[in-house]
Amino acid sequence: MENRYDAIVIGGGNLIRTDSVVAYTYEKSNDVSLSLWALPTLIGKKYNIPVLYNCPGVLRQFKRCEREVIKEIFKDVDYISVRDEDSKLLLEECGVSSVKVVPDTVLSIDNIIKYEDTKRIKKQLEKDKKIPKLENYIVIQHIRFNLDDEHYVNELKKLMNIIIEEYNYNILLLPIGYVHFDIEAMEKLNDLENENIKMIKNKLNPLEMLSVIANSCGYIGTSMHGEVTAYAYGKPILMINTDNMVKRSGLVKIINRENIEVNNIDELIEIFREHFFDEVNKDDKNEINKKIKTHFKNIRDIIESGKRKNYFNVEFDILKSAFNGFELKGEVYDTISVYLDNGCGYSEELKKEIKVDNCNKIKFNMSFSDEVRQIRIDPFEGVIVKVNKIEIKSNDKILDYKIPDMYLDKYILSVDPNIYVDIDFSVKDIDVEMDIEIVDYSSLVNLYKDEIKNKDNVDNNRSIIRKIFKR
Repeated sequence: MENRYDAIVIGGGNLIRTDSVVAYTYEKSNDVSLSLWALPTLIGKKYNIPVLYNCPGVLRQFKRCEREVIKEIFKDVDYISVRDEDSKLLLEECGVSSVKVVPDTVLSIDNIIKYEDTKRIKKQLEKDKKIPKLENYIVIQHIRFNLDDEHYVNELKKLMNIIIEEYNYNILLLPIGYVHFDIEAMEKLNDLENENIKMIKNKLNPLEMLSVIANSCGYIGTSMHGEVTAYAYGKPILMINTDNMVKRSGLVKIINRENIEVNNIDELIEIFREHFFDEVNKDDKNEINKKIKTHFKNIRDIIESGKRKNYFNVEFDILKSAFNGFELKGEVYDTISVYLDNGCGYSEELKKEIKVDNCNKIKFNMSFSDEVRQIRIDPFEGVIVKVNKIEIKSNDKILDYKIPDMYLDKYILSVDPNIYVDIDFSVKDIDVEMDIEIVDYSSLVNLYKDEIKNKDNVDNNRSIIRKIFKR
């Protein structure tokens, strides 16, 4: 393999991540997220192939127990660039050095796909009846989150009416993230009786979506893809970032347009009126193109030089870093996180943090709305715990719970231990009592040593090790 490839180039969106839900239509597994970036990096290190990072983003802050591993994965990588300052800071927090910030390279897409080409593609889409024939339109897109909130949806619809009635534009609803259920989300904003609102229901490829946005009178939405494309072709933008995604905040800083970011839905109309039609600063755009051009020259020079760093003992170094991160000496464990699922999955918005005086003997009561269908209790991030007792009640009725990573009916073999409790309509509050122990490193090693004495249990032992370092 080492003689067949000149380089491994890793690029895309929020690739640098360790979570288990990359997209809701994908398999829910940490392996999926790690295969996007960590796996190809380790392959390059193992086979002495240059590894180059082409401006991906970092999803969120890494857990303390992950940071040593992240540092080791990026150690001696030939070129590391990310698309915003916040992503750089999140990597530096792990000890990763020599990280460059380069604008998202799609911001220069207009130099490759010319505007005249996008006009031709749009006309063909209209001819094939894949999109409605519409002129003088503003593109609107939104992910499914928050669209169960009546007030939130009403604010979006108010803006749509203002755009139509006061500014004389049409509205084109364009789903972009099909794996994120954009089509279903757009249906909540569609109005079949309003001839000024049209929705694209046919699935378009990226070039076709780009052409629709490039020929619009502006873009309003949550998709960074839409925002980057609109900026590249000089179109007005309104960025809805009510869930405070790092990538969106990073983009407005890069393009020097922080005034178009909407963090509170109640500010949507005001920000639209004040800043949506601000013209793109040509000097900013030229500077972005210059940085992207320099970035690609750096990548080309590394590949053409043929120089390769000498990697060795990759597996051993990664294992060592995992142990170092796991030990977490001197940490204080006094907060339990409880996530509520009202049918739309778990999120930071429905998270409650509970302070405890004793990390072994834990008791708390919690009330919630009748919309909650499942509760996830996370006792102490970054540690393995041994369970001596768990009892969860509602009105003296004992509730069932499940622990996916339970081993030997005692140990939760995950550094992100989770306890799931299903809730029905009658349950409005719960009493939780837990007796748990945080397992130190030496005890865990002894547990594993006892298990591997059974030579006939090799596959199970591999599973144990994999669970111990599950993120």
